[in-house]
Amino acid sequence: MPLGVLTSAAAVLSTVEFCAAPSDGGTGEPQFCRLGHEQGIGTPHCSVVVGPHFLVGVHQDGRRLLAQPSQWQSQVYFGVEVSDEPDPSGGNLPEEEVTINAVKWQSRDESLAEMTARKLTAQVRGKFFVLRYGFTPLGAEFAGALESMVQSVRIVAI
Repeated sequence: MPLGVLTSAAAVLSTVEFCAAPSDGGTGEPQFCRLGHEQGIGTPHCSVVVGPHFLVGVHQDGRRLLAQPSQWQSQVYFGVEVSDEPDPSGGNLPEEEVTINAVKWQSRDESLAEMTARKLTAQVRGKFFVLRYGFTPLGAEFAGALESMVQSVRIVAI
């Protein structure tokens, strides 16, 4: 089994499983929990070490994990989603292959208004993983934290 693919127990399916007082997210978003320190969050599908002072939310039975520094602003975004189907939003920007924790991902820049953004996709054991992250000029101070979270992503064998 590749290093980036874990077998894991004690995975969370929703935010309330690791947060005593979560706050509601917006429509289609999970409840969020503010982290005071760096913390590993594991779902049945992946694990991520989320940076300090980020809000993190897990929902859709652990198929979606979001992290951002503010609940009400979208200046910084990090998300991992898993699906049984490939991501239909392929895009037309060039792809490059990157390896993160022994898993090969297809990576491309995304064209979003005033946001520096990347999208990575991988297929592991018949599941499709999409990792998106980005920041606006006002959120540029979080670029290093986002990159650290990307490098911490591990796929869980399912």
